[in-house]
Amino acid sequence: MDNFVRVYDNVMPIEMCHDLVEKFEAATDMHEVQDNANGKTLTVLNLLGKKDSPFEDDVGPLFEILTDCVDRYKKDIGVYDFQWPKHFGLEPPKMKRYLPDSSDEFPEHVDVTGTDNLKRFLVLFLYLNNNDKGETIIHPNTPSVSDLYVSKCKQGSCLIFPPFWPWVHAGKPPVKGPKYIIGSYLHYV
Repeated sequence: MDNFVRVYDNVMPIEMCHDLVEKFEAATDMHEVQDNANGKTLTVLNLLGKKDSPFEDDVGPLFEILTDCVDRYKKDIGVYDFQWPKHFGLEPPKMKRYLPDSSDEFPEHVDVTGTDNLKRFLVLFLYLNNNDKGETIIHPNTPSVSDLYVSKCKQGSCLIFPPFWPWVHAGKPPVKGPKYIIGSYLHYV
């Protein structure tokens, strides 16, 4: 059976990836430490998290990239028009940085756990740099190895999958250098 996990390579220009990483590092006033339980954390930045955000001009192009990926995804998994919501939105994108040799990691979790996040129906991750380690692992606790999916951190690629309980996933820590991703979700509206 199809696992509904897809990766699309080269969807984002490399220059845009570099630019976003530079802006992230310069916008320290927007950084927040996200507690991921069990002593695990990471640094997160809401691209629209403040008035006059340095990322305002980036959000439109990011949404276009994500929308194009979603269109490919719908075709790839064979979604009929009647199955897809007539109206949906994108959650404001957040950029995340995982540092090596730190507590930065996102242990096994799912992204829809109750009424506070039940509008989400699709996970979208854009990788902003290459990283040999620090993968996103989906089904990390599955008893069947055939169900395990490992998404490498490949610059300019987009990982898409459902956010519900069968898609347990984890953001593993990088080893040699920082890992940068942008995450968003499709929402029912």
